Amino acid sequence: MASVLFSTIGQAVGGPFAAGIGATVGASLDSALTRRGSADDSYVQQSAYGEEVRALFGTTRSAGHLVWALPPAAGGGRKGDGRREADASFAIAVSTGPVLEIGRIWADGREIRSADGVFAFDVTMRLHSAPVARPDPLIVAAEGAGGAPALRGLSHVVFEGFPLGSFGNRIPSLSFELVADRDTPDAWLGVVAADAGISVGQGASPIAATGFVSSGAARSDDLQRLARMSGAELALVDGRLRLGGAAREFDVPFDERLQPGGDTDLEQQSVRTEPPTAVSLIYIDPDREYQRGLQRAARDRAGRQVQLSWAMSSSAAGAMELSRRLLLREEAGCDRISLQLPPRWLHLSVGDEILLEDGGRWRIIRRDIRNFVVTVEAERNVVVGSLPPASSDPGRSLPLPVMPVGPTSLTVFETPVPVFGDGSTVMVAGGGDASWRGADIGVMTNGEVKSIGRLEAGRAFGTLLSPLPMGPDTIWDERNVILVDVPGSESLLSRDGIAVLSGAGLIRVGNELIQVRDVQRQGDGALRLSGLLRNRFGTRGPDTGWPIGTPMVELPASGVPSLSISAEMIGREQLILAEGRGDPPGGTEFSYHVEGRGLAPLAPVHVSARIRADGVFECRWVERRRSAWIWSDEGVLPAQQFVWWLRAPGGEVRNLAVSGSQLLLDAQQRLALLGTPWSLGECRLEAVGDGPEWVRCSPWVNF
Repeated sequence: MASVLFSTIGQAVGGPFAAGIGATVGASLDSALTRRGSADDSYVQQSAYGEEVRALFGTTRSAGHLVWALPPAAGGGRKGDGRREADASFAIAVSTGPVLEIGRIWADGREIRSADGVFAFDVTMRLHSAPVARPDPLIVAAEGAGGAPALRGLSHVVFEGFPLGSFGNRIPSLSFELVADRDTPDAWLGVVAADAGISVGQGASPIAATGFVSSGAARSDDLQRLARMSGAELALVDGRLRLGGAAREFDVPFDERLQPGGDTDLEQQSVRTEPPTAVSLIYIDPDREYQRGLQRAARDRAGRQVQLSWAMSSSAAGAMELSRRLLLREEAGCDRISLQLPPRWLHLSVGDEILLEDGGRWRIIRRDIRNFVVTVEAERNVVVGSLPPASSDPGRSLPLPVMPVGPTSLTVFETPVPVFGDGSTVMVAGGGDASWRGADIGVMTNGEVKSIGRLEAGRAFGTLLSPLPMGPDTIWDERNVILVDVPGSESLLSRDGIAVLSGAGLIRVGNELIQVRDVQRQGDGALRLSGLLRNRFGTRGPDTGWPIGTPMVELPASGVPSLSISAEMIGREQLILAEGRGDPPGGTEFSYHVEGRGLAPLAPVHVSARIRADGVFECRWVERRRSAWIWSDEGVLPAQQFVWWLRAPGGEVRNLAVSGSQLLLDAQQRLALLGTPWSLGECRLEAVGDGPEWVRCSPWVNF
């Protein structure tokens, strides 16, 4: 911020040259006030050449480097639907050291793999831990045995068939929960120090960390950060560098100190800088999905502040304790003294402690020998023991659970009367669980899958929570209600009666189409549906009603995927495929037996039969046609052909071909039909044509 501010001021005062000077001054001020590490970059996925892959310690979250990829492969679309979703195969380098296992994975900040190893979609993943013995077989197959990079010094993850549709058909930025080792933080310090030829002594403070990400710049940066975490100081012991351990102590009496200019006042040889008022530590909080956290230890005074940003995984309590220790050390380091000693003190080294007569302990940070005078510079050394517990609040985390996308559940049906448009069709509806995101619907035709549409997520889809008895189909069913479990759906809404009569609120329960007027949400995903119009579009339910667990699906007003059928298809099996993210390769299959309900002529209604006083048998009915399902101005239509069936009390069955809307039989005709005069029995009419019998036949009528 200071660089921006000073650059703006410089631009206003002296033009571009002054702006550059102001930016330099501001950057220096930023650097002095704020000390940053690599925590801000630990989630950024890299892909540029020359970027350094970091080393990992413990368990932490880190992004990687895209080191290999195949061109995305288009897929997921069907012939004629124009949809193309791609998947990709690629490799991500995650560490220069070994990786024992992978936990959770995030893509563009969204968790796509749970701690249990469950992905939100189907993908193949392989982990290769350094040192890698041989290249991944997918890379070998793509690049050839002679051209496949082995990536021997890099732990890397290979994804095969990673779906890109949810990420704009691009490879998302991935970050991983990685277990590099199960050692203690002291062991990490030993590994980093050993690379620099530095030994580690005993006595360092325990490091309250569960993971650490290398800075990627130099081992010296990592060594400095780990040393500051543990409180270990660098010392020169027997000509070798050592971190931590017990320091050598020396009493330096007053008369041994050479006083320049005859000055005997120790205060004139000391320098005190302004101590910081606070230390803010930015860290990685594993309790909050490894998001960055901040803990601050502060004094009740004004002054400069120190801000540290380390790619260190720690709990909030551990980070708070570390920030308090760092503040104490920063305060102690503000007191420094400079002493000049005679040659007999040549054995003093950096890291030694000198004790003065006032009881102060000072750690040597610099030694200079000139003209047989040993000049040492030391800072006050404060032994930080156990600190009283302090309150620390990591904040609230609201992680989204990984919900593997479930497969598509299909319901395929026909109706005697067209629901959407004209003609006879096989219609497809369905849904899935709360994680379901839709599916492309196709039909197998002559060995080829042809798209017929798509089912979108968000529609009500569930099962009955209570039985649904049968109700009237000629008036509103105000007695029965539908109680259904439809988690995650908000699309089914209450409508007024006019809207329902115009086609709104259509659902399918079992094989029955119902229209709903009133929708009440009961909580926990339950809906109470009332104000019902039953047996719509020529459908009908069983006389016993629908039991608990019967599937229910909402049918949108815009229509559903459908397949037009002809009379030649009646009796055949039609294979229907649903291909969504949770469906198996090739799609979820559903085999449907085509009945031809939309092709079957409709049975007549209002059938009545009687023996008149003049001995003539009279049967009347009213024809039904799909084109006249709603009153229209089509005029007089040609008479339908029917088969009239008679069932006598003795069980004999006879039939006659009839047309029109009535049948009259006198006594002679009745005698000729059955061989005996009959005055009791039952009859029904069957419309001549193809399709299910229950669509074409009226109920039996007694006379």
